[in-house]
Formats: sequence, C-alpha cells, structure tokens
Amino acid sequence: LLLCAVPLFAQDDLDEKRYIAEKAYWSFDNSVSYALYSELDSVEPITNFCDLWYYYFAAEVEKDSLKSKELLFRLVARGLDRGGVEQSTLRDLGVFGRPYWHELDSIISLAESKRCKPFIDSLAKMVEIDQAIRKEPWSEERNRRMSVIDSTNTAKLQALIVQYGFPTWELVGRDASHNAWLIA
Repeated sequence: LLLCAVPLFAQDDLDEKRYIAEKAYWSFDNSVSYALYSELDSVEPITNFCDLWYYYFAAEVEKDSLKSKELLFRLVARGLDRGGVEQSTLRDLGVFGRPYWHELDSIISLAESKRCKPFIDSLAKMVEIDQAIRKEPWSEERNRRMSVIDSTNTAKLQALIVQYGFPTWELVGRDASHNAWLIA
C-alpha cells in the first residue's frame, strides 16, 4: 500500500512546482520560473502548451539562447499538434528574424501541406461567395440568391465531409475549420 502512494506524492510535488513556476512567471520572477521549469522538464518533458510558452519566455529573459531555440521548436511542434501555428503567435514569439526561422518555416509548411488542400480551397471559395452575398444591400432578389447559395454550399459541404472527413483543425487547419462552421 505504501509503495502505491509514493508516485502520488511525487506527482503532487511536480504539480506544486508547476504551480509555483507559473506563479513566478506571472510575477515576472523569470529566474525562479526558469529554474523550476528546467527542473520539471528534466524529470518529465513538458508538453503542456502554456507551460512550454512560459518556459520559453523565461528562457528568453534569462538569455539561454540554446534552450530558447529548443523550446521554440517544441512550441511550434505542439502548436501543429493543436491544429496549426498562427502567424500572430510566431510574430509574438519574435522568430521571423532569427537565423533558424527558415527551419521553423519548413516544418510548418510541411505540416500544412499534409492537410487536405482541395478541401481547404473548396471551403475558402464557398465562404467567399457566402459572405459576398451577405454584404449586398437587402432585397428580395438577394434573399432568393442567398437561399440558393446556402443550399448549394450545404450540399457541397456534406459531399466534402463524405469524401475527406469532418473538417477538424488537424485535417484542414484552424481557418478552414472555421470556414466549414460558417457554411454549416
């Protein structure tokens, strides 16, 4: 019975350190945050996106460029796992001017090329038509055309889902997934 409880206490200790590391991050005590995240990462690699984010910024402030680069690549990989890495996120991270930007860009491009390009393109075109009609001034004719467009797009979306599967972030990315929601 005692042997079963030992891992629980160890996990409690890790959770407590994670809590203190995050609290230190938000208190701008980057050296404490960095040290605790380093310790946590050495015991069990950090995979939580927010913890990676905090660890990355603490490494940046502590000027540990090697660790920053490693964490940045892990953040991008984790972001891709979550359905994509937005340009605004990369801008926030300040990676565009870094010497290794092209490596990151290649990783992101490769992941995005694996997504269903025809599905993505079809969704974009449908949304373009869908939103254009909604910007026109109200009239009976516009409402009739909008109804036809909505019916056509719904049928196309159903056919695409049958062909490719449900448009999740992993399959088509965040923007195209949102486009599918607009059509639906």
